Amino acid sequence: MQKNRKQQLSQVQSALIALLSNSVFGAKEIAVEIPDPELLLEEAEKQTVFPYVFQALTETAQVDPGRKWTLRFQKHLVHNLSVISLHFKTHELLTEAGIPYTVLKGCASGRYYPAPEMRTMGDVDIYVEQSSMQSVSELFRSEGYQVSNTHHGHHWAFSKANEEIEVHWQPSGIPAADDGTIRSLFDDLLAKRFLDRSFGSEMYLPDPVHHGLVLLLHTANHLSAGGIGLRHLIDWLVFVFSMPEKSFRELLEQKLRQIGLWQFACVLTSIGVRFFSCEPRDFCADVSADLALQILLDIFAGGNFGIKDNTRYLESKLLRDEQTREIDGGGRFRHLLRFMNRKAQLALPITKKLPVLLPIGWVKAWILHMRAKDKVKYSSLDLRGVAKSAKERELLYKQLQLFKV
Repeated sequence: MQKNRKQQLSQVQSALIALLSNSVFGAKEIAVEIPDPELLLEEAEKQTVFPYVFQALTETAQVDPGRKWTLRFQKHLVHNLSVISLHFKTHELLTEAGIPYTVLKGCASGRYYPAPEMRTMGDVDIYVEQSSMQSVSELFRSEGYQVSNTHHGHHWAFSKANEEIEVHWQPSGIPAADDGTIRSLFDDLLAKRFLDRSFGSEMYLPDPVHHGLVLLLHTANHLSAGGIGLRHLIDWLVFVFSMPEKSFRELLEQKLRQIGLWQFACVLTSIGVRFFSCEPRDFCADVSADLALQILLDIFAGGNFGIKDNTRYLESKLLRDEQTREIDGGGRFRHLLRFMNRKAQLALPITKKLPVLLPIGWVKAWILHMRAKDKVKYSSLDLRGVAKSAKERELLYKQLQLFKV
């Protein structure tokens, strides 16, 4: 677990950034000092940027990583192509059934990369109107998919063999306490989608405004939870730097200020300028070099969804208000209790009417969480260390002013 917020980038971290700068952003002039390739590629996997780093390592740095890593690279590509293919399949199913949808993240993010198939894919995330959920459920069940994770407040997951499709009726990351301001920004999400063929077949993708909003909400949520890893950061950077600064600001600045995510957008963009050789942007010029560095170090510390430190998820329940998603420095016990109650109400809806049953809901919510996250183990938990790290992260994230309008 990374506790020292004042340290500098390690040799492995610097090499990763240089390789990504070269391969994703075309900064070919950057010299790369390669440490142990084994450590470098292990870190690339934890940051979910392995394919790009492997390719840049073998081509730009002319390093032979060995058969084990070559086979792993091939498996990554096969997985990415299979997920892209599942996007096509999902498009065909929903279009033939007459159900409007759009992709969230996944291929919507990949299309901004110079080589989309190299962007590490997870599952397929799509958005439909909530009124379409019954039809979607019947459609996927008829195709042999099983529904799971129905306890979430904004999506269901459908799985079959190695395929998983998350169907959202609300983009993830919107605070529960939202008064409708953020949700209203997505009222025209389907109306403004477009048919994309950049992957060789058809699928509906969100327009740049909605894609940017989805990215930043998702990233803000996971940063202050377990962690985001470099993939989330690169997703944002390739999007922002795909257009002139004036266009970006005209499209998104007012909306991001309206929902309290403009400072966060500035900090992430500043990391791209300072560390990934991206073009300077005036709107993030005032972000301090130290803040950009400390957020980058924090991204490295957590890895993708906190894979490098499974206590960060617990820390998040102490450092942020789960209703507003603000880092407010309020009572940590209050934050934790509110979170537990909300999860209990999702797992056991009757607790909304009968609060006396909340302890039973807590137990059920924990069981559901451990089933979904069975790889997460909380053995020999250092509660004092968790509280200390939560405080350090709270002080850092306060500077991002998340969701503060």
